[in-house]
Amino acid sequence: MKELELATALFRDALHETKVYQEYLDAKEALKQDKERWETLQQYRKKRYEIQQLAGGDELYERMESFVLEEQQYRMNPQVAAFLDAELALCRMMQEIFFSMVDSLDFE
Repeated sequence: MKELELATALFRDALHETKVYQEYLDAKEALKQDKERWETLQQYRKKRYEIQQLAGGDELYERMESFVLEEQQYRMNPQVAAFLDAELALCRMMQEIFFSMVDSLDFE
């Protein structure tokens, strides 16, 4: 088990050094300089999560329609757009890593 713990620590350190993660941290730090904008973005992200959890139906359609308009307004700010793009890139990188790990296992 010690070997796995060491490999995990090395992998974690390698993740911290990736360009994707560094860009995410830089974008987050730049955005956090404006506390009000950061808080507004956190509310937006919470709303995005809640919409993603909806199963479907009319409520989902209505909320998505207004959400898309709201997102366009947020993305007009270059710092917000940079952060959201960096966050998405980090999430996609992590998904690829997880999928690769699961695919490599004989796990049913």
